[in-house]
Amino acid sequence: MNKLKMALVGAGVIGHVHAVVLHENEKIDFAAIVDINKEAAVELAKEYGCRAYGSIEECIEKEEIDAFDICVTEDFHVEPTLAAIRAGKAVLLEKPIAKTGKEADEIALAAREHGTRIMIAHLLHFDSRYGVLLDTVKKGELGDVSSVYVKRCNTLSTCKRIGGKVSFMYYLGVHDIELMCAYAGGRPVRAYAQFPNKICGQYKDDDGIFAIVNFDNGAVGCFEIDWSYPETMPMPVWSYARVNGTKGSGTVEAGPQGLTIATEEAFSYPDTMLSPVYNGKMHGDMALQIDHFVDSIRNGTEFEVNMQTPIDAVKIIDACFESQKTGLPVDIVCEGE
Repeated sequence: MNKLKMALVGAGVIGHVHAVVLHENEKIDFAAIVDINKEAAVELAKEYGCRAYGSIEECIEKEEIDAFDICVTEDFHVEPTLAAIRAGKAVLLEKPIAKTGKEADEIALAAREHGTRIMIAHLLHFDSRYGVLLDTVKKGELGDVSSVYVKRCNTLSTCKRIGGKVSFMYYLGVHDIELMCAYAGGRPVRAYAQFPNKICGQYKDDDGIFAIVNFDNGAVGCFEIDWSYPETMPMPVWSYARVNGTKGSGTVEAGPQGLTIATEEAFSYPDTMLSPVYNGKMHGDMALQIDHFVDSIRNGTEFEVNMQTPIDAVKIIDACFESQKTGLPVDIVCEGE
């Protein structure tokens, strides 16, 4: 089959990571890089022999692109995504789908109206630990899901680097909130949240969140997200998931991943799942996710990540911020109710 001709939108930090995979995937013709900062697009394009554009509209006009990989910050997801959708181009959109539930619904509606295929890049679906647990739930092996607990904790260094630019709820929490929705199997109807704030206030954000979510099928979700752990922690990310059902229970403990490195400077547990680089190539969840997207477009098969849970995750975040303001549980209205 012919290669999928793709363009990257966004030459920032995550765009640089995606660029590596787009370049290394033999099923992809990595043709262009788009960024409103044209100089950034030009610099990154030089590394991969791509053409550079200052807008997605210009790229659509001048290139026969099959699919766009959109990696701009969530504040700017709507405009380039709608442009790609309206042009009939497939889209891989970095999480979260949008910064508000209203914007998420707008993107989903446009995709339906134009018959455009779009997948939200929720990476945990391509982590074998979380993926096997999700398959187990979908097969009914745990019975009727009663409760879901998910947790993700980062060190303070992450908050220092991006605090005030984007909330940890979008940067970290949406990963696990979306997967909590997938595990629960229902639509969220209510959320109650508490945000501790004794460490990260000086970096213009809260320390984290503890929240409870009720689903329309009777399942109860609980999530904890934190980015105030000491910087001396040997692993920058610690995560956990547990699903309890009427027939059993499943747990993911994503801490140390079987590799330790000790140098004169530090003792650490390096990443072996997300995007490890060895033998001169990037492996892991990121590469699997983009490869899955390409195969699904080429073969006309379903995406691993549907549109419902990414939208529901953003609506839960909306409700949690409202709960923070009111100190009360907040009802959630999802499309179709």
